[in-house]
Amino acid sequence: MSSQEMNNRETLLKIANKLNIRFALPRAVNPCPTNDKLICWTWAPRKIEDIKPVQNSIEQAADKCFSKKEYGVLGFSNGGVAAQAIIRLCMKNKFTVIIAIGAVGMYYPGDLQDLSNCSPRLISMIGSDDNANKESVTNFVKHLKSIKANVELVQYFGGHSLPRTDLENILK
Repeated sequence: MSSQEMNNRETLLKIANKLNIRFALPRAVNPCPTNDKLICWTWAPRKIEDIKPVQNSIEQAADKCFSKKEYGVLGFSNGGVAAQAIIRLCMKNKFTVIIAIGAVGMYYPGDLQDLSNCSPRLISMIGSDDNANKESVTNFVKHLKSIKANVELVQYFGGHSLPRTDLENILK
């Protein structure tokens, strides 16, 4: 597990303890094409078949942890790309909200052009100093809004990291 993932898990634990909530943390299983020492959820998901295994993994972990309770999805970086794809592809899902943090926005020719009936709400968060992703995320959110997706952009102070205070405020 990378030091960034360890730090993210520590941040989530602090948020969970403060807000009295739980997080299910399934691990990705696919090798990252940019670094074979890392694992990813998916890479450039274009169609439902690319993202369905990710959605299944999330739902299986949540079913074990939360039983019949409602839950949302939080994805960071590559995990956020996977989570956003669920909205972009208008996939049927069990989620109450999707929060994507530091996740590059991707859309492709042939994608749906009306997401007004797709759920749940997507909150896309990006750090003010996340120079590698900020423009992409901003453009992605603008694009989703233009095709009537229920999406919100939240900028926080910092780089490519989980923003503890901002995330706590969203989850309250």
